[in-house]
Amino acid sequence: AVEVAGSTPLAGGVGPIAFLPGDIEPAPVSAEELYERAEKLAQTELETAALAKLKEWDENREGRFTLQQALEFVRHVQATHEELKEKPKKPVRPWSGILSCDCIIATLLAVVLLVIPTIIAGKVTQELRSDAAGVMLTASDGSLAVAAPAVTRAALGDLPSLPEGTLRRIRDCAFAHRRVFHQVRVSSLVRGTDGEVHLRAADGAMLIVQMPMENSTLSEWAKFYRPFYGTELVNLTEAAEASPSGCRFARLAGAPQRARPFQ
Repeated sequence: AVEVAGSTPLAGGVGPIAFLPGDIEPAPVSAEELYERAEKLAQTELETAALAKLKEWDENREGRFTLQQALEFVRHVQATHEELKEKPKKPVRPWSGILSCDCIIATLLAVVLLVIPTIIAGKVTQELRSDAAGVMLTASDGSLAVAAPAVTRAALGDLPSLPEGTLRRIRDCAFAHRRVFHQVRVSSLVRGTDGEVHLRAADGAMLIVQMPMENSTLSEWAKFYRPFYGTELVNLTEAAEASPSGCRFARLAGAPQRARPFQ
C-alpha cells in the first residue's frame, strides 16, 4: 500500500489509508477554478455574498487569508445573515406550481367544450309561445322561433254564401270523387254575377261550385274540369262525407287598437 502525503493515522493504531499510488500526484487546482466551482454551487444569497467577500480580499487569487481576515469574514457572514433575516420574504402563492400555461389552455378548452353544447341545448329546448297570428316566439326574449299559419275550414257547398273577405283568403280545397281524393291548390277565385264560384289551379284544373237550390244555403253540385279528362259532375253532399274535405282559409289576427295620443 502507498500513503498519501499529509494523511494522518486513524485511532486505534490503524495506518493511513491509500487513495492514490505514490508516483501519481493529483493535478494542482488554481484558486480561480475553485472560485468558479463555488459560484456554480452557491444557491442562497448568503453563500453568494460570502463568496463575493472572499474574492474581494483575495486580490492575487492565491486562496490564502490571514487570521484577521478570517475573523472579519465571520463577522461579515453574521451581519449578512441578520440583514437577510430582516428582509421581507416574498409571499408564496399557493397556485404558483399549479397554474401553468398548459393548465390554463386545457382549462379553457374544457370550458369551451362544456359551455357551447350547453348553450346549444338551451337554445333548442327553450320554451315557446305563439301570438294571435300563430307565429311561434321564444318565451325569453320574444324573438321569432318558427312561423305556423293558422287556418280555418269551410265546406265546398258554403263557398257561394261566404263573404268576399273570406274568399280572398282561400288556400286550397279537397274533396273525394269516385273514390279518388282530389286536392286543388287555388291560384285564382272568381264569383260570377249568378253566384257561381270558379276555382282555378295552376295545372289547369277548375272547380265550379253552383248556386244552392231554393230554400237552401248549401250547394249540392259542382263541376270539376281537368285537362285530358273533361268535365265531371261532383255531388258535394257525398263529397262532404269523406274526410278530409272542404276548403282551407288563412286566418288573420286582428291588430290591437293603438292608443291615441294625449290631447
